[in-house]
Amino acid sequence: MVPGGNELPDAAQFADAFRKALGGAGLDIAALERRLAADGHLDRPAALARWLAGGAGPRTPEEYRLVVHVESAIGLGPGDLLRELTVPMPRSARPEPAAAPPDVTPLAGELTARVEFASDFRAKDTIHNVLAAFNLVPGADVRHLDVTDEVHIGADRREDYQVTTGRVRAVTEGASRYVAIHSLDEPGGGVPQLQVLEGGYVGQLWSDERLGLTVAEIRLDTKLSLGQEHRIVLRQQSPRAGALAFNHSRSSRHQLEHVRVAIVFDAGTLPGQIYGYTNLGGRDRDQDVAVTGNQAVIDLSPFGPGTVGVQWEW
Repeated sequence: MVPGGNELPDAAQFADAFRKALGGAGLDIAALERRLAADGHLDRPAALARWLAGGAGPRTPEEYRLVVHVESAIGLGPGDLLRELTVPMPRSARPEPAAAPPDVTPLAGELTARVEFASDFRAKDTIHNVLAAFNLVPGADVRHLDVTDEVHIGADRREDYQVTTGRVRAVTEGASRYVAIHSLDEPGGGVPQLQVLEGGYVGQLWSDERLGLTVAEIRLDTKLSLGQEHRIVLRQQSPRAGALAFNHSRSSRHQLEHVRVAIVFDAGTLPGQIYGYTNLGGRDRDQDVAVTGNQAVIDLSPFGPGTVGVQWEW
């Protein structure tokens, strides 16, 4: 996968998972090929044999997309094989970004919570691989104009759920989808579950409990004309496990007209201290937080590019 890198262990791990999945489904390679051919997805039969032999895993965006079809044909969940690929895919094999206006960066417009500026290199590499399999380039089709996060904290001091409302504008003709990426501060206690409440539905979905990470293709309920605006509302259900909640942040790689971060605490379990912060141009700054009753809110117009967040101590 990465020339001169840790290629064979990753390929062997993938081959072992592939063989076990086939055996568990009662299939051999010939039966899998017939299923893929019936669905019109057997365009690289030699790749299947190579993967099973453990010589090399998927190398190109087309082969990564084939993994997704293999998972479906075998009856696996989304990402059950893909998550075995921990070595990053070479940049030369990743799909080229779609054309966008000069003021839109390749990663602009994501409805992304804490992982947009992820420090965990495994999470970054995994996201690259998943996006290649989904054939998605974040920010290539729509750009966010404003975002509101409303995060609800339960009586057990853990995050219960989050509702994100955004207004997007199409930067390409016929825009109809974008990527949503959500992660947990402390992996290992499950994965965020995403639901679209308004403006679209969840398409391809991938998650990994080890990273506490969910990557979803959000399909809009209408194709947008260039410049057309659209409202989207997402709900993220958090797993009620793991560490206590202590922070929520929102990041954007371009300037937003408006951003609002609201933390709603259980009325009977309020934190002792609440802080606000921003990071603009690499500089951390304190930010005023409006605290009323059981809510802590930061409301900024305009904002970005950068990060804004609320942190608290129990």
